[in-house]
Amino acid sequence: MVQQRSSKCGVLWRSLEKQTQAKFKDAEFLSTLPNPFLDKTEDPIIESGLADNHATESAPVYGRKALASRTQKGRKVARPSLFDAVRWGSKIKTDQNSHLVEGFMVLVYPHKKGRAVLTGGSPMGKRFMDMFPNNANPTNDFLDFVKGHIALSNVLGCHAPLPTKTRKTIKDTVAPCPDYKGSLEKNIDAVCKQLGYAIYKASGGTWLNGWPGANTLKQMEKLKLAIRIKPNNKKFHVKDICKRPSDLGIGQSNQILTALANGWIELVSTNPENVENLGDTSVQGTIGTSHVVVAGPVPPGESGA
Repeated sequence: MVQQRSSKCGVLWRSLEKQTQAKFKDAEFLSTLPNPFLDKTEDPIIESGLADNHATESAPVYGRKALASRTQKGRKVARPSLFDAVRWGSKIKTDQNSHLVEGFMVLVYPHKKGRAVLTGGSPMGKRFMDMFPNNANPTNDFLDFVKGHIALSNVLGCHAPLPTKTRKTIKDTVAPCPDYKGSLEKNIDAVCKQLGYAIYKASGGTWLNGWPGANTLKQMEKLKLAIRIKPNNKKFHVKDICKRPSDLGIGQSNQILTALANGWIELVSTNPENVENLGDTSVQGTIGTSHVVVAGPVPPGESGA
């Protein structure tokens, strides 16, 4: 019998054009074909978890609506699926044992009384589940989660979107800092203004291009300036400000704002013979100074470069 059906199926398949045969590889086209497991006389609907539909009493309706209500047929619940979840789960467990796969599965599937849960797995997977506290039952929690999602979809009349959790990157993580301005953009703006104003004042008004960024030390050498960092408990160093402000993250910008607020950053004018010590805080005593500018908040009425 099976061989005869296969022969007939092959004859029908070969009678189709290649373009028609290609359509059977399209999932959207397959969804338009009738389901052989459903009765053609029934109008299937999404399972709602109820065994049958109960009519409710209402006020009498007259006119066209009454005629339409008499001519419309009542909708019926779709027949149960022939899918055997227990058998399928046993096959998965057999494949796990055959291929030495460790794991634990929790399957929620349609049942005649609503939804049922099927659990199982390898010995190591079961031992992992046993590590949870006795008052925790992740399998039943997942079953309740699926039931709740189905109930919400029925209320909305469409598939309810699943909750998503967005992960914050390290750059967007805000560490506790009293000098934080509220956002990365505001932090960078404050850093640019304060450092730009400091180098403008230390150069005697000759430098108007803001903080040099990655070429800070070279530009400081040209301006005969040195960066001096006061001893601090945050391990803040010269290298922490020798970068473009636009490349800073929230943590780095918070660190610079803390240094600016505490007056840890000083721009010192140097004598020509001591330029080679530029930027080295370990030899502060050897730097001949004629003028010192402490970088910090811009005074009212002033504007940085």
